[in-house]
Amino acid sequence: MPRDISVTGFDDIAIARHVFPTVTTATSPRDELGREAWEMLHATLERRDPGEVVKLLPANLIKRQSTGIAKR
Repeated sequence: MPRDISVTGFDDIAIARHVFPTVTTATSPRDELGREAWEMLHATLERRDPGEVVKLLPANLIKRQSTGIAKR
C-alpha cells in the first residue's frame, strides 16, 4: 500500500494511527449522531412524529499512508 492498492477505514479507530502504513480514515461526529438518533427514537416512543428531516452531518477525511495516487 498504497502503490498497488489503497485502503481506507471508517471512524478512525485507534489502531489506524499505529500500524504501518498508517490507515487513511473517515470520521463522523459520533456525539451528534447519537443525539439525533435519540431525538428520533424518543419521539417515536412518545408516539410523536419524529419528523422526516434528514440532517446531513459532516464526515472528515484523515489522509495517511495507506492511500495514494492510482497507477495508470
